[in-house]
This record gives sequence, C-alpha cells and structure tokens, in this order.
Amino acid sequence: DWSSDVCSSDLEASLERMIPAVVSIRLILGFVVFLLLALVAYSVPKFTESRHLIVLYAITLFSNALILIWVPQAFHKTHSISVSKVMLQFLNLGLLFVLLRFQAELHIAPVSLILAELVVAMGLYLSIRSYVPKLGSLPSVTDMIAVLRQSAPIGGTQLVRALALASDLLILGVLSVYSEVGIYAS
Repeated sequence: DWSSDVCSSDLEASLERMIPAVVSIRLILGFVVFLLLALVAYSVPKFTESRHLIVLYAITLFSNALILIWVPQAFHKTHSISVSKVMLQFLNLGLLFVLLRFQAELHIAPVSLILAELVVAMGLYLSIRSYVPKLGSLPSVTDMIAVLRQSAPIGGTQLVRALALASDLLILGVLSVYSEVGIYAS
C-alpha cells in the first residue's frame, strides 16, 4: 500500500532526528536526578546504611535512558516490545542467579539490572537499525527544548505514575528500618 510506505518513510525521517534528541534529553535528565539522589543519599544520615545501593540504583537512570522501547512501538512492532521486556526480566534474574552464586552482596541486584538493561538496549538498537537505518546528529539545545515541550504531557504523566507506584516504598524507607522495607518489597 503506497500510503503506508509514505507514512513509514515520514516516520523514519522523523525518528532519525527524534531518537538522538530523546536519548540526549533522557541522559541529561538522568544525570540531574542522579546528582540529586546522590546528594540526598550522602547528606541524609538516615540513608548512611544504604547510600551505596541508592547510588547504584540511580545509575539505572542512564542504562534505562538507552532503552528505546518507544521506537518499535511507533512502528507497531509489538513483537520487539514483548521480546525486549521478557529478555530484560530473564537477563536480570539470570544474572542475579549467577552473580549471587559467587557473591551474596546486596549491590549485585542493581548491577544485574544495569547489565540487563544495557544488553536489551543494545539488542533494541540493533533491531531498530533495520527500519531506521541512520540517525541524525546530536540535537541543539533549542531542538531538545522543543522536544521537551511537546512531550511534557506524556512525560509528566509517566513521572507522576512512577512516583505513585513507588510511593509506598519511599514512605516505608523514610519511616521504617531497611529490613522491613526489603521484606515488603519482596
């Protein structure tokens, strides 16, 4: 169908510019949030016991920023979305199982998640290159601000959703001892 080819090529051209912009924005925002989390972790006495874990989990902001799950979604490639989500869980749990055999430290959990996210991000990137063969250059600050403005409603909604889903653990973490939060989270 000719109309779907035109739409597909328009989408491809749009994504060639959009992917570098979105990834850059996510990495910059991730860096800002990482710094805030690290500052809180190292300045609030209550977090002394878990500050290293907080910082390690904060590193997942960077690995997660590289996961381009929204690109296959734009092309209605649901199989790519499903495979990447299943592979992320499989790799994370598999790495946890293997790494815990050698070392039973708590920091293995975020390290496993970071490694799994990087592998899935690479797989998605290679898959995406089959239908978005070239990517544009790094965006200018004005381009990133324009993308931020356009994506603010969806991004804001996702942020509120993430905070709402994690609010119970955050409240428990502030009001309880860490062993109770770990039991609750599991």
